[in-house]
Amino acid sequence: MNKQIIDEVARHKIEQHLTQNFLVEAGAGSGKTTSLVNRMVNMIKMGTCNIWEIAAITFTKKAAEELTTRFQTKLENEWRVEEDPSKKQNLESALANFDQCFLGTVHSFCSCILRERPIEAGLDLQFREIEEREDQHLAIQAWNNFFEKIRVKDSERYHFIKRLGIPVSDLRQCFLRLIAYPDVDWVYVEKEPPNISRVYHSFLNLLKEANHAIPSEPIDGRYDKLQELILQAIRKNKYENHETDAMKIGLLETFNKQLTITQKLWSSKEDAKYYLDKIVDFVDMKIQPLLEKWYEYVHGHIMPLMIDIMHEYEILKKQMSYVNFHDLLIKTALLLKENSEVRGYFQEKYRSILIDEFQDTDPIQAEIMFYITAENLHEQDWTRCRPKQGSLFVVGDPKQAIYRFRRADIDIYNKVKELIGNHGGEILELTMNFRTLDSVTNSLNSFFEEKLPIQATEYQAAFKPLHSYFNDNHSTFSGIYQSIIPKEYVNKEEMIQFDAFQIADTINKMIHQGHQPKEFMILTRYNENLEVYYRALLENNIPAHLSGEITLADMTDFQELFHLVEFVKDPTNTVQLLAVLRGPFFGVSDQELFEWKSSGGSFDIYWTPSEDNAVESTFDILQAFEQLQTYVNWKYQYSPATVIEKMIEDIGFYPLLILKGYGKNECQHLSSIIATIRSASTFYEAAELLNELIFTKRLVLNMDVGANAVRIMNVHKSKGLEAEIVFLANPVKKIDVKERISLHIKRTNTTSYGYFIVQKLNGFQTKMIACPPEWSIHQTEECQYLIEEETRIVYVAATRAEKALIISTSEKTNKKNPWNELVFAVQPNRIQVDDIMASEITEKEEQRKINVSNDYINELGMWINKHIQPTYATYSPTDDKDDIYQLDIDREKGGGMLWGTLIHEAFEKLIRGMKIENHIEDLLQKYGFSLLRKHEVYQIIQSFKLTKIWDQLQTAENVLTEIPFNVRLSSEDPLYKKIRKTKDQHYPLLVKGVIDLAYQYKGNWYIVDYKTDRSKDREDIIRLTSYYEHQITLYRELWERIMRTSVHQILLYFVFTDDICIV
Repeated sequence: MNKQIIDEVARHKIEQHLTQNFLVEAGAGSGKTTSLVNRMVNMIKMGTCNIWEIAAITFTKKAAEELTTRFQTKLENEWRVEEDPSKKQNLESALANFDQCFLGTVHSFCSCILRERPIEAGLDLQFREIEEREDQHLAIQAWNNFFEKIRVKDSERYHFIKRLGIPVSDLRQCFLRLIAYPDVDWVYVEKEPPNISRVYHSFLNLLKEANHAIPSEPIDGRYDKLQELILQAIRKNKYENHETDAMKIGLLETFNKQLTITQKLWSSKEDAKYYLDKIVDFVDMKIQPLLEKWYEYVHGHIMPLMIDIMHEYEILKKQMSYVNFHDLLIKTALLLKENSEVRGYFQEKYRSILIDEFQDTDPIQAEIMFYITAENLHEQDWTRCRPKQGSLFVVGDPKQAIYRFRRADIDIYNKVKELIGNHGGEILELTMNFRTLDSVTNSLNSFFEEKLPIQATEYQAAFKPLHSYFNDNHSTFSGIYQSIIPKEYVNKEEMIQFDAFQIADTINKMIHQGHQPKEFMILTRYNENLEVYYRALLENNIPAHLSGEITLADMTDFQELFHLVEFVKDPTNTVQLLAVLRGPFFGVSDQELFEWKSSGGSFDIYWTPSEDNAVESTFDILQAFEQLQTYVNWKYQYSPATVIEKMIEDIGFYPLLILKGYGKNECQHLSSIIATIRSASTFYEAAELLNELIFTKRLVLNMDVGANAVRIMNVHKSKGLEAEIVFLANPVKKIDVKERISLHIKRTNTTSYGYFIVQKLNGFQTKMIACPPEWSIHQTEECQYLIEEETRIVYVAATRAEKALIISTSEKTNKKNPWNELVFAVQPNRIQVDDIMASEITEKEEQRKINVSNDYINELGMWINKHIQPTYATYSPTDDKDDIYQLDIDREKGGGMLWGTLIHEAFEKLIRGMKIENHIEDLLQKYGFSLLRKHEVYQIIQSFKLTKIWDQLQTAENVLTEIPFNVRLSSEDPLYKKIRKTKDQHYPLLVKGVIDLAYQYKGNWYIVDYKTDRSKDREDIIRLTSYYEHQITLYRELWERIMRTSVHQILLYFVFTDDICIV
């Protein structure tokens, strides 16, 4: 039996009072999207708005897609049953113009506004929106540019920062964090440096005194922690230079922690306790206050530096006409604030603004929505903007505000709620729950009534009960349960593994009872270990989809791929070679490696055994060497992405993923990696990109929403989702919120003030570098916000369930269980599922699977055989380069293809106008050469600058460098016959390559090809010129064909001998 809808009056107002503004606080499962859609449809049906005058703003793209589908379906259904001709015409017009309604995220909404009025917004007409990854690369470029400038132009400032004891590299992560808050004014105070020497020397004297109580020979062969610190400090003071304040602070910091002693290891127990107390008192009374003053002093210098780098970053974005997600909001808010004509224009265009999930949106969105709906077009204080009646409809649930780490601020939500109420709007509440059975909501209500206040506070939303519409008739599995990890599991990794496989086993048994995989959802508090639960399901043959941030390196096969690419990048790296040989691609055992080395074998892929050093067990290793040689050779024949793609195919990486139970998501990750590294111009760059893609956290979204699969994600990804049975998993990780606080933002009506501490990663811990004055006060304030947010996170997690909630717990301890308070309050029963063998499957089903698999394999083989014939061939003018080594030419050492690539890139940067001296070291490191060769590269550049080519470049009409080309030749083409020697091939030929330099001087075109051959005898230049004639002549013919202009002269520039040869 269902219940009466207790909030029916509020729902009626939403759907019928179309000229009034509302803020609707809609609890979990209250059907807010349905109410939103009904209001939009009624606005159109009643003629309140045309469809093109409505803008509905959602939190995510996925929510926008869902809203679009439901809105269109509702319009179509209403049109079918509507009898009033006028209303039916309104609905018909809306359907005909459905594409003119804005339904999307706030960022896409701002993009539409800025694209329509870019000049007034101060933007380039062709501005480009950049994604997060590209934005970060741009920020790093700005960072590098800034420090390149100050090293040259403001070296005093650069060296001052270094004297503070802070490596510049430690500050980069702080900068990347700060740029996420471009609207915040960061607070800092410039202070005088504290007097460190007096405290330092007093403490050193105390340590020397304590040293007398430490036995010269350690008792039991060891020292305790305090003794080790004392002895280490005395040694450092004696042998290291502690003249700088930073060095003194570094020594004092080592004692600013919990100090412990082992009394029996001292000369006497009394001495041990005495000096422990003395040192602890000194740290508390003298060192800690000093450190606080030092951190504040450093902060006063670091924050101006960060602000200057952020300014450099903004300049770079403007120069390149880039805008990121924050810019879209800020520039839109500024445009609407300062330009009343533009504001009036968009008010006419969008007469009704509807916003969903407002509690988690960016604070700047509040400004935008008040400006675009304000009665007074000239009011520039958004808090004083009174929205036109019927122009604003906001939906949110402060109990689900969980995105503070992404700029969402519950203070702004509370402010907007107050303003809408004060400006003639009404606050409505939807508390009826159409998602969850009352057997679940009753227990949750009892818990959250204790955790949430009766009245909303600055930090927390008020308690509102979940009134379940559906009674539990116990006809299906329902209620709240706990899945318990036995007490014998105490290790964190073992507990997670057991939890994952216990959940997988439970789901497997329930599937055999008739449940479907899509009925289950597994939620964790954090991203960590999501893949463990994913793997557990796959190993039980349960289809699963993973959403959230993961690191591909957690899957060992991707790590092995990284090792392979790293080795191909540098074939002299023995460590990577051993990793590759021992990995799954070659499977050489440790015993075989030992026997190989013991028998005189070398870990060098170009080493071969001779008759004098016949090595046992050589076949597998030699075969691996041969295969690896092929991969290395590919580097010089194909583009970087093609090489990696060919290696992946050759080692059977896709089948390996399938064999290990991974699904199409992992294969999509691999395809995504290949697509990304296509932008790499060198193999070194491709390897670096691969490293970043495999070892950096990446966002994985479940795009196949309708699939019959278990969904796995963290709580933040579950917003707006639901499942019949929800598991709250991973009961072994709960972070103290105080430990992760690094900033606090205080927002006022006109300004946002930010308080930021600068930290560095020290092992697995963070170490303070700098902090603003009174940081402890701001930290306490932020801590209160985060503690209250943790309760809301549990609320979101628990309210995803429709019928059953299963919470993971440990029989041993739940101190680190993020769900512990909920479990303690509800006291759920242990889950009991009928004892069905998880692996049970009928012989008929197994036979059917095998038959389908064999049929698929046979069909696939037929398809491959049909399409195996080539349809085209490729050719590059440099394909025959390997033959040059057949010429009997005596060469100097130090050349090679990588050296040639380095010189080519140096010339390219030089010709493009870059200050090449600033890039030589980077190029040497990029291609793996010693920095000792810096002068050699510099001399080559200087020699080139003295050539006739360089003189002509200075006054040339057009200069092009590193010009790629790609030409398709049919077998009838005269040029085809010059290139293709064999007569039995008639399929098209794709000719591709890169011309080093082309320039137009006094109306004539010149083509230059650089050659880095290091011949000892200058007479060999004639032979080399003859050899390269075919290549450079082909460049001429292709250039003339593509550009439809003649080439006056083609030149070979031999870098080593500084010779220019006309061909």
